[in-house]
Amino acid sequence: MLFRSWMISKTDLGIPRVESKWENFATRNGCADGTELFDESCRFGSDAPRFTAVLIGDSTARSASDGVVVAIERLQGEIYISHMSGCSAIFGAELQNCKLLNEKRFKKISERKPDVVILANYQNYIGEEISVTLNKFETIIRYFANTGIPLVVQGQIPECIESISLLKYKFMNNNKCSDLLPMQYKRNTIVSRSKEITFRYSSNEFVDPAEILCPNMSCTALENGSWNFSDSKHLSPSGSRELSP
Repeated sequence: MLFRSWMISKTDLGIPRVESKWENFATRNGCADGTELFDESCRFGSDAPRFTAVLIGDSTARSASDGVVVAIERLQGEIYISHMSGCSAIFGAELQNCKLLNEKRFKKISERKPDVVILANYQNYIGEEISVTLNKFETIIRYFANTGIPLVVQGQIPECIESISLLKYKFMNNNKCSDLLPMQYKRNTIVSRSKEITFRYSSNEFVDPAEILCPNMSCTALENGSWNFSDSKHLSPSGSRELSP
């Protein structure tokens, strides 16, 4: 209830009710942090699926779950989700619990051969060299290519330092994040190179969230009364659903 205390109704300020920024699909529907892949508590979609997808990653995957599930349901598929905060789906994770979860994730993917894997990891770590980040990414992309399973990668989201408020949105028509997209050099470099690495394999697809969330190089924080970001590093449920198409 503490998180809900700031929400404003249609009659306050004359704008639409703002959706909670924290309640992503996975959390709302009981898919807990650290759940192993193919657990029934993290299965969603059609009861008679035309295909099987999995979504894996860290908290970025959790925040991507709203848009991904919408897309899978529209295509009449089923999806299994496995997310853990601070645990990117990569090889060589430093934390033991993350390392063990990833070993189980990759083993089950190899055994059950889903029709598509959706990968959503946070990449823009402070202090980590771009080359290190990309080496980790290239290794996991090569691994999935060797399994023969098509991969959809959600690229690093743009950073959004919210320099706005509901009052600014209502009275000053200000709904933009403070940093323009061209200023986010590290993020943009990682996305550009990650996209190139992903497309080395013809069965893969890459989604750059900035193409939707940052028209004209300016990222939109608040649109039609709904936040696109839950914080500076994660998409909100409504922001994630913008990527569904």
